[in-house]
Amino acid sequence: MTASTRLPSPLTSWVEQVLGPLEAMRDASHVRDNSQVWKVTRHAGDRYVQVAPKPVLYTRETRAYRGAVPHLGHDNAPVLHDSSAALLALVLTKVDGEQLEGDRHSDPLVTARGRRTVERLKQEERR
Repeated sequence: MTASTRLPSPLTSWVEQVLGPLEAMRDASHVRDNSQVWKVTRHAGDRYVQVAPKPVLYTRETRAYRGAVPHLGHDNAPVLHDSSAALLALVLTKVDGEQLEGDRHSDPLVTARGRRTVERLKQEERR
């Protein structure tokens, strides 16, 4: 988890070039040592900024967001807004929809986990 709710300076500069002025930001990292995710608020809506801990993970994530995620539909997965290989950073949208793949395949454990994730994200959005 990151130690600060603020984006590091080089990352802030890049994100503001991509999105424009930011109104607020907060740490949205998972409880892992190498998780670096921030929720940034701006006039036109929220985005998430994620920094990959290693170049190979950055490459994997950007490849997934560009290749696989569009096939899931915009309501089922975050959309890659922009990325920076130099900063290992991605700017993502949030997931707007609630339709889960686990519903279609009738796997109760996957469906339950997906619903808990959606509920947690909705709770965080209300704060």
